[in-house]
Amino acid sequence: MPLRLNDGIANDQFFPVVSVNRTGVIRAIWYDRRNDPNNLRIELFSTLSTNGGVSFSPNVKVDVGPGSFPAVGYDPITVETYMGDYIDMKAETTAEGRGPDFLLAWGDFKRVITTPGGTRPDQDVYFTRKSGQ
Repeated sequence: MPLRLNDGIANDQFFPVVSVNRTGVIRAIWYDRRNDPNNLRIELFSTLSTNGGVSFSPNVKVDVGPGSFPAVGYDPITVETYMGDYIDMKAETTAEGRGPDFLLAWGDFKRVITTPGGTRPDQDVYFTRKSGQ
């Protein structure tokens, strides 16, 4: 039976990633626009299940610094607000095998740079470790 993981049903949620740690905890992450009435600015959200996927915890914003970020496309012919699926998560690997924590990596456009062509958001890659508890 399908189960909704996101509890923010307004606006877009996209590019989900799911992983399972050594104790069977399931964590999901995804890009989410729930907090932008214009459905453009993105944040990273997460949830987890400690009962084999029967139920999931309330969604939590992954704290990666203040604010959200825009989807920025550098090809206005294709689309001006493109955000690729630059998001991944794995259960950590230890010498004994799969570990208890989760390793998250994603791209966002919070950093603003100035170039000869003007000022614009620029994509960076971010990483964090989240507990499997």
